[in-house]
Amino acid sequence: FMDTVTVTSNVLKIGIQESAEMIANTLGQRDDLTVMLAGLPADLRGSVDDAVAAFGGQNNQFAESIAQYVAAGGMQGFVQTEQGAALQGSAFGQEFLPLLQRIGDQILSGGDLGQILANSEGEIGRLTGLLQDSGFRAQALQGQDQMLNQLAAALIRMQDTIGDANAPNMADTTRT
Repeated sequence: FMDTVTVTSNVLKIGIQESAEMIANTLGQRDDLTVMLAGLPADLRGSVDDAVAAFGGQNNQFAESIAQYVAAGGMQGFVQTEQGAALQGSAFGQEFLPLLQRIGDQILSGGDLGQILANSEGEIGRLTGLLQDSGFRAQALQGQDQMLNQLAAALIRMQDTIGDANAPNMADTTRT
């Protein structure tokens, strides 16, 4: 739990106590996540809970994609989900899928979440850089695909902090 609290604190740049409270209050209230992960072994459920918690636990399409990928057991099952099909059907989604596959497969094989996320900094930067391309920007500005806009926004928000995911606690936890 404390490793997840530290990763969450580092990625979201919040204090340890705030991070712990957010995780505790969020994950227990996620009926959809509970059902989605019910058939997984306990260690995988914990890894997915940690991944979702690391990004605030709610309405983060990056975390939701990871959770669904792991719950589906990999890419073959994920692309059969509504979210997987939507990602396959868009140019930005197709660019995102290799990152999702690398992260998801590493989680499925028991990799360390903080290290996996910290190692994703370059790929996340590349994906957010795609939004400078006129075609990708036009797609985002149309606002027709809310899920893809939420995914792009999640990547933009975390691009500057994801490299700290595996660091010792970086947040200033003192309050004056």
